[in-house]
Amino acid sequence: MRGGVLSIRRAWMILKRETKFTRRMEVRAIAGWAAVREADVMCDIGCGDGYYTWRLGRAARLVVGVDVDMDALQRAKRGKYPHCEFVVASAEALPFRANVFTKIVSVCALEHFSNDGRALGEISRVLRPGCCVCLSVDSLTCSWIPVRWREAHRRNAKVLNYYDHTSLADKLAAAGLAPDRWRYLVTSRLSSFLVRLGSLWGGRMFSVTCPIFYPLVLLSDRITNTRRGGHKLAIRAFAVEPPRGSNRLAGAEGQAGRKG
Repeated sequence: MRGGVLSIRRAWMILKRETKFTRRMEVRAIAGWAAVREADVMCDIGCGDGYYTWRLGRAARLVVGVDVDMDALQRAKRGKYPHCEFVVASAEALPFRANVFTKIVSVCALEHFSNDGRALGEISRVLRPGCCVCLSVDSLTCSWIPVRWREAHRRNAKVLNYYDHTSLADKLAAAGLAPDRWRYLVTSRLSSFLVRLGSLWGGRMFSVTCPIFYPLVLLSDRITNTRRGGHKLAIRAFAVEPPRGSNRLAGAEGQAGRKG
């Protein structure tokens, strides 16, 4: 009986994840750009319950999910995702040696960090030079998004920062990460309206409307094909090899030897 209850809970969790179509769009963009391979060692920053960690890293040799939410990490560990490990840690003080990961991903987490610059510095420190980080963030830069809805989302989702591609690219560059591509998601008036409608009742409408709304959102964005703004922003950047004699670990002194 207990096993049956757990199976039902897991099925419901997967249903909720797969029917939140904004998250599906983010994960799709990140997965395509990260192109995780069997030889990769991947880290997911702000991994939550581990579902997207597994989705994005299932081809990797080893995946490490990092989050400060111990309850979410307990759910991640109960998920028994293959070759995934989960660590309680802040993104602003990662407990890993320098240059240890070949891929880093982060799905809609950076906007919640109190010191996003330090978090990006830590990502740069633990990412191997020449390897990439792919992340998504809240943007809400479309001019037609109501200000009241934008501020309500900030409060309800505990968002500390919104980003456009220029501000995020500048922060990445300051951390020693070189952006090479970016894309706004949910960019048309129609797709924005459908996403706002889907977010009603704490997001429960996503589950009901996904079969109809998700294809419409994809089609509407493809027709609009704008780079002027959107609900979400996905971006990829590569760790830059530091000049010889420079200290790439500035601002993160003492972190490099914490964990093998």
